[in-house]
Amino acid sequence: MILCKSVLDIWNGVYKWWGFNIPPNARINNMFAGEGGNGLSGLDKSIWQAVEWVTGYQIWKNRNLKVFHKDSWATAKMVNEIQVKTYEWINNRSKTITLDWHKWMLDPKNSGHNCTLQFDPG
Repeated sequence: MILCKSVLDIWNGVYKWWGFNIPPNARINNMFAGEGGNGLSGLDKSIWQAVEWVTGYQIWKNRNLKVFHKDSWATAKMVNEIQVKTYEWINNRSKTITLDWHKWMLDPKNSGHNCTLQFDPG
């Protein structure tokens, strides 16, 4: 179970942005296994997986900021950074998808329709 209130608040913000409810008794390994994206398929599921990984990375970065520099970001700023970084990562790494920024912020599940997701490994 995720016991850290700050981390749980960040995950809740990300889930709310996508229109999901965080699973009861959520565990971090389940978050990265795509359980929050139940009901998604194809492109949406791939995009959700990217959101999960960026969320984990941003939480880790914020934890290091707090531990090593005695500073940290508010939940709203963290969720916004997750939105921005995931958008940038997908748009910069994908060969075939370009997300629309306004759709991404308002309705991420429908921001990349009619595209396929293929990442350039190099």
